Amino acid sequence: MQRSFDLEQPVVQLMTAMQTAVSAKQTVSQAIDSLRSRTIIGQVIYIYVVDDADRLVGLLPIRRLLFSPPDAQLSDLMIHHRIAVRFDAPLREAFELFSRQRLLALPVVDGEDRLLGTIDVQIYSEGTTDLAEQRQSEDLFQMIGVSVEQARMGGALRGFRLRMPWLACNIVGGLSCAAIASIFEAASSTVVALVFFFPLVLTLGESIAIQAHTIALPLVEQTPMAWRPFLRRLRIEFGSAGLLGISCGLVAGGAALIFGPSEQRVPMATVLLCATTFGMIASALAGTLVPVALRTLKLDPKLAAGPVALVVADTLNTAGYLGLTAFFLWTGFMPPGG
Repeated sequence: MQRSFDLEQPVVQLMTAMQTAVSAKQTVSQAIDSLRSRTIIGQVIYIYVVDDADRLVGLLPIRRLLFSPPDAQLSDLMIHHRIAVRFDAPLREAFELFSRQRLLALPVVDGEDRLLGTIDVQIYSEGTTDLAEQRQSEDLFQMIGVSVEQARMGGALRGFRLRMPWLACNIVGGLSCAAIASIFEAASSTVVALVFFFPLVLTLGESIAIQAHTIALPLVEQTPMAWRPFLRRLRIEFGSAGLLGISCGLVAGGAALIFGPSEQRVPMATVLLCATTFGMIASALAGTLVPVALRTLKLDPKLAAGPVALVVADTLNTAGYLGLTAFFLWTGFMPPGG
């Protein structure tokens, strides 16, 4: 039966005391002798390497320890791995590290990086249901740039300060779209029927932006940044968005052929196909790249990327849709009329 965890309880309450720490100054034979002399309870997953002050400096896979020369120094064999969780951190933070780093055990340290113990992956696997439920509620808040933990703290004034910057971001995006619409006012008033398809284009762009943001975020949050998988994801998003844009554009264009004014049906269908394809590609790239830009600016990509990606997607879709309409009017391909 799966246990239920309080994700806000400190990690130390579920920690197993450290049993497999060795010194970086030891040789392989010295480390093996030291480990053999101990009474180790439970499964041995990693051998952790510490310095003279018991600070975590790396880990040593068991295979490497067993098959290396006896006189080899551990400092030369260890993997310089410093990913750890503080003993007083909430369990939720440890679970997040497990989900991002794919570890079988997570070292626990104190405020000075001294190694205290470990949490193994079994606890994470038992608590994934609790973490999934919490993430569902967090995702709703992060869409507007607020974490659940922050929202629970303080009163009305604090809530205002937390939420207003991201609502202001949406306001700026809305005003930007209004400014773009005013620039292309002649186009939108000349081809009135295209206005009815505008919400569809925006909805498709916002949807794919959030999808791309959700997929890219775990790669962006890794320390260090997982650049190779991220660039691969960027290429995949570009291709997927292009195919999705063409498919959705064909459906929207088909609707324009059926419901549009007779003299404008083919131009309207062309505008919708081109604008939807462009908008979905641009939105997917925005959803993927915005978290990286925010991380570069030392902002929390998990908290801020959602609102910013939506604003960028809306702005690009508005500019693309109305810009293409104006271009087709200018070339004469789109005849004026309602």
